[in-house]
Amino acid sequence: MSDDLSPTEPPTADDRTAYWQPHIDAWRASGLSAKRFCGQHSLPYGQFLYWSREQRGVASHAPASGTFARVVPVTGARPSGLTISLPGGVQIGGISEDNVALLPRLLAQL
Repeated sequence: MSDDLSPTEPPTADDRTAYWQPHIDAWRASGLSAKRFCGQHSLPYGQFLYWSREQRGVASHAPASGTFARVVPVTGARPSGLTISLPGGVQIGGISEDNVALLPRLLAQL
């Protein structure tokens, strides 16, 4: 038996960032929802959402725990409806009274 065994150091924030960053980059390039991507890659969805928000630097702007989405007015020179920001950074924009009936079908696909 070897006497030079040392306790394993806990992962640092840099280690965790280095682990999650390639997954987040691959998800963004995939076009999949975060939930579907995590399922296909056996990643814990809650941790994935946390690290994707951390990577973007918006963890403090996430919807409150237990909320599904946050609806905010579109800002700019010519507002064209509403934008819905979903967990994981997905945004659905350009919602108006002309197309709001499509929203439930769109959300069912996420």
